[in-house]
Amino acid sequence: MLNFVAVRHGEANEIGLFNKKKNLSSHGIEQVRDTANLLKDNDLFPSIIYTSPKLRAVETANILQEVLAGNIFEENALCEPFDSNRLLDILADYSNDKYTVFFVGHAPTLAEFVNDLVGKNVLEKGLPKGSAVLVTFEDSVELGKGIFQKLFQK
Repeated sequence: MLNFVAVRHGEANEIGLFNKKKNLSSHGIEQVRDTANLLKDNDLFPSIIYTSPKLRAVETANILQEVLAGNIFEENALCEPFDSNRLLDILADYSNDKYTVFFVGHAPTLAEFVNDLVGKNVLEKGLPKGSAVLVTFEDSVELGKGIFQKLFQK
């Protein structure tokens, strides 16, 4: 069984809408720490963390690593252009064992990816900043085969 956790970066400082160097605000850091502690309380520890290379996502991944452990890898498919096929392949690589894979990314693409994995619109309003969602896969990792479990947000 595979556990997949999608995490949207925390609130960033406002220095331009598409600026890759936007860092997390103090509130964003707090959001991510709170969510990481909720994940810890639910025994969700990453086997591996994939993050968008944008600074606010990398900072989010670093906080997750501090609280929960796990190795971090930057993955361009979590940025623009968002590549759901590449991300699906990454998840499929971990589907034969008990792994917990984290993806750290952005709106709206990460929530849309979760909706595609589950096969329905479970995140109608998107994934809030600094929050996480758990999707499990019983067997193969395919679109529509994921099982929505829980949204983690303080």
